[in-house]
Amino acid sequence: MALAQTPTIKSIQNAASNLPVGLPNSGVAQGSIVAIYGTNLGPSTLVVASGAWTSTLAGTSAAVTIGGQTVNLLIYYTSAGQVGAWLPDNTPTGTGTVKVTYTGGSVTAPVTVIQNGIGIFTWNQNGAGEAILSYNSDYSLVTTTKAANAGDVLDLWATGLGPVSGSEPTSGDMPSIPLKVWVGGVAANVLYRGRSGYIGEDQIAFTVPSGVTGCQVPVVLQINNYVSNTTTMPISASGRVCTPTNSALSSTTLQQLVGKSQVSVGGVSLTRGTSVTAGIAGLPSTTTKSDTGSASFTKISVSGDQLLGFVGTTSIGACTVAVYTSETFSALTGYTYTSLDAGASIAVSGPNGSRTLAKNTSGGSIVYSATLGNGTPGNYLDAGSYTVTGPGGADVGSFSASVNIPTALVWTNQSSITTVNRASGVTVTWTGGDSASLVEVVGASYSIDASENVALGVFTCYAPVAAQTFTVPPPVLLALPASSTVSGFTIPGSLSLYNSTAPVLFSASGLDYGFLSTSVTSSITPTYQ
Repeated sequence: MALAQTPTIKSIQNAASNLPVGLPNSGVAQGSIVAIYGTNLGPSTLVVASGAWTSTLAGTSAAVTIGGQTVNLLIYYTSAGQVGAWLPDNTPTGTGTVKVTYTGGSVTAPVTVIQNGIGIFTWNQNGAGEAILSYNSDYSLVTTTKAANAGDVLDLWATGLGPVSGSEPTSGDMPSIPLKVWVGGVAANVLYRGRSGYIGEDQIAFTVPSGVTGCQVPVVLQINNYVSNTTTMPISASGRVCTPTNSALSSTTLQQLVGKSQVSVGGVSLTRGTSVTAGIAGLPSTTTKSDTGSASFTKISVSGDQLLGFVGTTSIGACTVAVYTSETFSALTGYTYTSLDAGASIAVSGPNGSRTLAKNTSGGSIVYSATLGNGTPGNYLDAGSYTVTGPGGADVGSFSASVNIPTALVWTNQSSITTVNRASGVTVTWTGGDSASLVEVVGASYSIDASENVALGVFTCYAPVAAQTFTVPPPVLLALPASSTVSGFTIPGSLSLYNSTAPVLFSASGLDYGFLSTSVTSSITPTYQ
């Protein structure tokens, strides 16, 4: 008879958000459904409770001990790699251990239990992407072909709202919990927050605010300084079909692209960049300027709404947050790429002469790139008209496209931002730029523990250039970890402004979508507090 293998625990996370340990919102809440990840935690084949949840299922049991008090979890499902369970409402808060036992073997791991730590359930079950939402009137699901409108009352499904004072699974409305629902950065009116009638599952009823549209509008929950995972939802200005919009592509073209399982995309970018890096360990700060050009041509295996990440909508005035750990850095996208050959090199011509983007082939990837100048005025990428020409290659035919570079955007309060208080937000201001385009505000911060495990948070926000200012709000920044201090030195994060011209489309055989764009980027390395 084979001996049972010793179980291991990798992490315990909110079953809806799946936010990794190391982020400020990674604790698990009293009364929530949790997911325990590891090995040999249960049977090789998934077993789901068929009736009431009990403390043991198919040989798997789990318990949390904090401050000398032990509470048994109720098991929802169990398998070798993952156990789903309900953390009882009376579980003490604080730092302790979780213990999982399976067929005689057991393992313990650290756990932090908090009072309120809400996560939103998503369709892909990993806490990112589109939230599971339904219409309050008939419980039909919100989808891109049955999109929400302003004024609709929706139900959002979550876990981690907080403990119930009575008995599960009922709670009634819990207005004493200061829950906020942010839709596209706008506060929505909350009509109900409490249990859904199922153990550990929360139902949030809210009214869709006006003035927010898009097929990927960010949706975030906040309780005090705790923010949920960032999810999305489709909101249509009129009708129930959410049609992707893009400044360069018609809605018809976008719908044709979204319907494909493989899309061949070619992009050429001309960029003027300035990067200011803060000094660390007594070293002085440095400023780097450069004018660069790059191009790539790629066949992407992707289906349905995933393509919106390449050519789809952005919710102007709102922000999204993505989180990663050491284990997910190597798989950030989930798409399959194949490089395409567009010729021996690509030519660039403009007011300051001609340049060549050289072909670089490495590991099966083909990239065209070059340093065009040192980023100072009069060197290369000044305002004016530029033409890019490709001779054609084995996979992509010849093409030519021209674009006008406007007066460069200037980040006017860049030097005054050395620290970012996550609970207060951060405001950036600018002048210049393409008045018909957008400013993209991007920031990142990461934490690193004694075992060199890294947790990274990245936010992306969009604002009209004409606004000349944008404030990244606290609910966005609070999802990022504070800057870590290692060996007495604080490791800064990053904050960047990007202004890109509307992409100019070009056609070439072998491509579904080709574009030429220019951008101005400015980056600094502030400390996130």
